[in-house]
Amino acid sequence: MPKVLACRVLAHEIRHLRPTLKPDYFEPLCHTLEPSKFAAYVDSLIQDHSLLVCGDCGGLAGIARRRRIPLLPGEDCIDLLVHERRAATLYLTEGWLENLDRIFGLERIDSRARAGVLRTLLSSVRQVAYVSTVGGTGGERKARALASILGCGFDSVQGSLDLLSKGLEEAGT
Repeated sequence: MPKVLACRVLAHEIRHLRPTLKPDYFEPLCHTLEPSKFAAYVDSLIQDHSLLVCGDCGGLAGIARRRRIPLLPGEDCIDLLVHERRAATLYLTEGWLENLDRIFGLERIDSRARAGVLRTLLSSVRQVAYVSTVGGTGGERKARALASILGCGFDSVQGSLDLLSKGLEEAGT
């Protein structure tokens, strides 16, 4: 069985699709690190892995080509689950919600200041969309709360595990 390195935001979906697969995960730091530093971080973890389960976040396609390791077809992890995206919309999955503070570097921010920082960071967002997948465990409430903090609209969209499943299948997992 191939050794898999995956973005932590996809853990729920991977567990649902392949309950016996034990991938190694990298942290979703593509929004807090410069692209070259994020790519170097993931590159340092590849070692003997034979599949990257993520999108081309932070330029990972270049690393995948150089290492001759398959990368799933998507600009980012959300592309692997949502086929049509709207502008000014923040798409949130279970993994995104669980890792939101890490994704945006908010771990050390005082909880009272967090809402203001989120409003500043995400000022261009006009809609929050919760991506519902069979691997999810009910993060819609958290996504609604974030939409409220941001003062924007909310929607729930049905995600698809087809691309993720196909990529795992083609890699022999």
